[in-house]
Amino acid sequence: MPTARGGGAMILVTGAAGFLGRHVRAALAAQGMATRGFDRRSGPAGADWVTGDLLDANACAAALAGVRGVIHLAALADLWIADKSLYDRINRDGAIGFAHAARAAGVERFLYVSSATTLVAGPRGALAAPILLDEGTHIDPADLLGPYPRAKRVAEIAIAGLKAPGFQPICVLPTLPIGPGDENLTPPSRMLLDLAHGRLPALMECWLNLCGVEDMARALALIATGTPQRDRYVLAGEDMLLSALAAQVAGMGYAPAPRGRVPYGLARGFAEVDEAVAD
Repeated sequence: MPTARGGGAMILVTGAAGFLGRHVRAALAAQGMATRGFDRRSGPAGADWVTGDLLDANACAAALAGVRGVIHLAALADLWIADKSLYDRINRDGAIGFAHAARAAGVERFLYVSSATTLVAGPRGALAAPILLDEGTHIDPADLLGPYPRAKRVAEIAIAGLKAPGFQPICVLPTLPIGPGDENLTPPSRMLLDLAHGRLPALMECWLNLCGVEDMARALALIATGTPQRDRYVLAGEDMLLSALAAQVAGMGYAPAPRGRVPYGLARGFAEVDEAVAD
């Protein structure tokens, strides 16, 4: 992959119309890189763009034509949905199939943007201090809690296994992006708005890791265009207890922080019942 400004490499950004995708395209443009967007939603006027679905082979082929690098952001990002099979169809099978198509199309570097949720196994109640999670943390998909991280982790393993001469897969595991331009309200932004407007009667105490979306986008752009030293990266920001975040929001003049606390075990029990009913 050329790194020089104007080096001629076309980089495809899937999920390019999304919150992080728009920032990634801007970060690549700031480096002078040519980009193409691929999304179910249409792109801005004048952009090199393919509108289509990740599960449509013809749309994928059109998106990959002439591309040398891919940043694969497209995914079902909701942490809970009624039809959980969609996680496997889109986040697992869709991602793996797209990586195979990219390798066949002559793509040289493929960034699979997974999730830091694939680094956490077992109960997620509040710990006295955050635990160290890094690129050396490898968890069996069966040990992860929920279909979203399981699907992402299976895809990570499969895509990493596609490494071959001329094809470099890199798995990137971001934490929670926050920042400007989140028009569709990803879960972190929705949580901040709920705190600001007093819509949360109680909190389930836990550690969060928040990362500025512009910093995250710049990091992805650098990995895509630079000379990466590894095949797995965690993109993280600041560790913070949810109660501390709520206090910060309240300190900015918004609604008071919720005083109530929901025990982790009780919350997990309700979630399991809710999923069983949905099934």
